[in-house]
Amino acid sequence: MDRKLLRQLLEKYEAGTCSEEERELLHRFFNAFQHENAFTGDHESEIRADIFARLNDRINEEEDIPSGGFRWRMAMSVVIALALAATFFFYQYNQPEEFLSISTQNGERMTVTLPDGSVVMLNAGTTLSYPERFTKRREVKLAGEAFFEVTSNPERPFTVETGAMTTRVLGTSFNVNAYDFQDEIKVTVVTGRVQVATASQRLELNPGEQASYTVNHDSLEMQVVDAGAWVAWTEGALRFDGASLREIMEVLERWYGVEISMDAVVSDKCDLRMTFQDLSLFQVLDQLKRVTGIDYAITGEKQILISGVGCKP
Repeated sequence: MDRKLLRQLLEKYEAGTCSEEERELLHRFFNAFQHENAFTGDHESEIRADIFARLNDRINEEEDIPSGGFRWRMAMSVVIALALAATFFFYQYNQPEEFLSISTQNGERMTVTLPDGSVVMLNAGTTLSYPERFTKRREVKLAGEAFFEVTSNPERPFTVETGAMTTRVLGTSFNVNAYDFQDEIKVTVVTGRVQVATASQRLELNPGEQASYTVNHDSLEMQVVDAGAWVAWTEGALRFDGASLREIMEVLERWYGVEISMDAVVSDKCDLRMTFQDLSLFQVLDQLKRVTGIDYAITGEKQILISGVGCKP
């Protein structure tokens, strides 16, 4: 029955202006509601049972009221009110969730506050999808890199889906690096405890631990890392701990929104440990030039060519 019509009938019933046909319609709705199978699953079954338990308690409270039309109307009003509440709950919590999607371009970063108050910082070239409101669960989808500060709610865990891997937490802060073009997904924990899982494997992480999932080999491993290096980007810094020259260039492309190509003769046999804090692209390239022996040239709008010797084997 349409909720607007049901409300109108209820108002007419309480005012004593219902026709016999309308009264019969209310009876049929109630009988159908009481026996329908609209609620499915353990959680909904518990709610329905609770609704009708409270209904019985309320009617039993009226035992001392003289029998007749008043007692029947009182019980009927209670039943219809509870039915309305249950119907509203069903519509609210069983309709398909609509996801919002927010993306950052290369050279862009953004902070998003989710419906539960959790805060997400998006790195460049990242897409975050989440529902307009969280109902039964708190679930988001990520492609790219983001730092999460999750509002604690023990009754509703927070999950981040990144392709074949799911990250599940209650309330904590962690970084997820999961760009589509990379073969690895990395989850680094800063505070709290995090569970990561694939279809066949599962790990639990503490602060300073990182899970690495290799997509092509379906391999999930844990290692101890400097978590600060993995979240330095949230404070405007780029920290590299044992990175190759090509890996650094890939990060610079996203961070500054440029295209960087490397001559085939440039050696990539690097093990670079460097930090760049609030520097321009050309300041970063100048430092790399001094350390590795590369050279660079502007070949077009937002296009850089890397040449020179590079890192020696």
